[in-house]
Amino acid sequence: MARVAREAGLPPSAVEGIRLALDPGAGRNAVPVRSAILGAAMAMIVMLATATFGSSLATLVSHPALYGWNWTYALASGTPTYIPRARAAALLDHDPAVAASAVRRTRLRIVGTATLPSLGIYNTLHTEMGTGSVLDYRLIPGAVPSQPNDVLVTLRPGADRAVQQRQLERLVPAVNGGQVIPVQRPAEIVNYRSMGDTPAYLGAALAAGAIAALALTLMASVRRRRRDLALLKTIGFTRRQIAAAVAWQSSVAVGAGAVVGVPVGIALGRFLWDLFARQINVVPEPTVPGLWVILIVVGAVLLANLVAVVPGRIAARTPTALLLRAE
Repeated sequence: MARVAREAGLPPSAVEGIRLALDPGAGRNAVPVRSAILGAAMAMIVMLATATFGSSLATLVSHPALYGWNWTYALASGTPTYIPRARAAALLDHDPAVAASAVRRTRLRIVGTATLPSLGIYNTLHTEMGTGSVLDYRLIPGAVPSQPNDVLVTLRPGADRAVQQRQLERLVPAVNGGQVIPVQRPAEIVNYRSMGDTPAYLGAALAAGAIAALALTLMASVRRRRRDLALLKTIGFTRRQIAAAVAWQSSVAVGAGAVVGVPVGIALGRFLWDLFARQINVVPEPTVPGLWVILIVVGAVLLANLVAVVPGRIAARTPTALLLRAE
C-alpha cells in the first residue's frame, strides 16, 4: 500500500502514514494496528446497521400501506352498530374528494402474502398485526343485513382533510358514538418507536470506544516507534510532516475499517429489518439512508484527524539526537 501510494505521487507524509497504519511491527516496535482497524470496522457496522434499520422503520411508519392501511379514514359506527349503506353510498359516490370507498363490494384474488391492517376496538390499546380475523359483517351475530359497521374511505391527493372529516362525520355522528378514524399503527410499531434513540446511543457508545482505542493505538505507535520518527526527522521530515504522517495513520485506519464496515453494516441492517418485518407481518421494504452513510464516514474521518492531533504533536517533538545516540 505504501509503495502504491508513493508511485501514485502522494506526499512522503502520506506514504509514511499509510505504512504506520498497516504495519503492525515486531518486538518492542509492535503496535496493535489490527485492533484499531477492527474497532473502527465494528463501530461502522453497528452504526450503519442501526441507521439502516431506523430508516426502514421510518419508511414503514410513513407508508401505512406497508402494513395494510391503504386508505385515509375508517368510519366506525356507534349506535346503532351499523352504517346505513344506501346513505353512505349516496354521500361517498358523489363526493369529488373521495377517490374510493368500501361501500361497494369488490372481489379480490390473493396470489401471495396478504398484509392486513390492524382493525379492532378503537380508543383502546393498539391492536397487533397478524392477530384476529376479518369477517363479512353479515356473519356477525345480530348484524343488520347489507348494513356495514365499518366503512373505509380513500381521499384524493390534495383533498382538504379537515373539511372532509367534518363531511364524513355526517355518516357517523359523534353524539351516537361514531368516529372517523385516521391511520392506526399496530402495537409492534408503537412499541418499537417507544424505544426512542436508544439504538443510536448504543451505536454512538461503541463508536466512542473505537475512537478511544484508536487514540491509544496512536499513542502506543508514537511511543514505540520513536526511533523511526527520529530517523524520519534526520532525513529531512519537518515537524509538520511528522504530525501529518500521524494524521494519515489515523485516517487510513478508519478508512480501512470503513471499507469493511460500510457494506457489512448496510447488509446487516437490511437483514435485521427483513427479519423484523416478516415477524410482524408487514411488507419488508428496507431503505438505505444514503446521506447518513456519507455523514457517518466523513464524520469518522474527521474524528480520526481530531484524535491524531495530540499524538501528532508528541511525535513532532521527538528528540532526534537523544534517540539516535544509542544507535
